[in-house]
Amino acid sequence: MMTLREAMQRLSVHRMHMRPCGRSFVVQFNEDRVIDETNSYITDDLEDAVIQAGKMRRKRLQVI
Repeated sequence: MMTLREAMQRLSVHRMHMRPCGRSFVVQFNEDRVIDETNSYITDDLEDAVIQAGKMRRKRLQVI
């Protein structure tokens, strides 16, 4: 089981952050401030948040 602190550390490696939104977490890139479907991911599972953050980072690097 992953702790909140460990998840936050892993997200910071990808230059991303996570913030609570009710019982869920919103994962976003540091430079994105608006929550929408194109630049954020909402989940209630910390491990899922970290895995999806890595996928989002790889996808963004392929576009650039």
